[in-house]
Amino acid sequence: MYISKNKKQQFLSKAGRFLEPFALGILCLLFIIPALTFSNLTPLTQKLNPNVLGTEDKTGFDIELVGGNHNVFQSEHLLKNEDGNYKYDTKILKHTSGDYSKPILLIENTSSISQDVTFAGRTEIPIGSRIGIIYNNKFHVLQNNTGKTTEVTLPLDPLNTTNIFLSVEGFSDVRFQETFYMDISFN
Repeated sequence: MYISKNKKQQFLSKAGRFLEPFALGILCLLFIIPALTFSNLTPLTQKLNPNVLGTEDKTGFDIELVGGNHNVFQSEHLLKNEDGNYKYDTKILKHTSGDYSKPILLIENTSSISQDVTFAGRTEIPIGSRIGIIYNNKFHVLQNNTGKTTEVTLPLDPLNTTNIFLSVEGFSDVRFQETFYMDISFN
């Protein structure tokens, strides 16, 4: 079947008149949709909304185990509970009297505000030494030499990474090994 050139032109002309409004509508949408999207992102008041495009201030911490070898602390473990808190444990080996410390945790406050972290530590049997953590060059007792335990709550600066040390201060030799358990929670 042969279609003449004239009939082909008439068909294209009629199809063009029919499709032209749709093509113009699509072309307009290419400019209108981005403009509407941008205007919806612009604040309507002078107060800026920090939750633009779903980004919001994170609240929480990232904790990382430092690890490494030490002559008193060995077999370190860090586990995260289903409630978002952490459990740390390590073996404290037999040692002579003196002070021993080791970096154990890197804690990053991922929020833009200061937040608190609470440490509670203990051994099953008192070893006759004070056990605690060192934060900002200050010793905080978690368990004293008689076995009495205390909780320590420390403020962590916003968007800052802090190194936490575990420390044992003994005035006499320890002739057995003991496991130290520490709970870490966030307020």
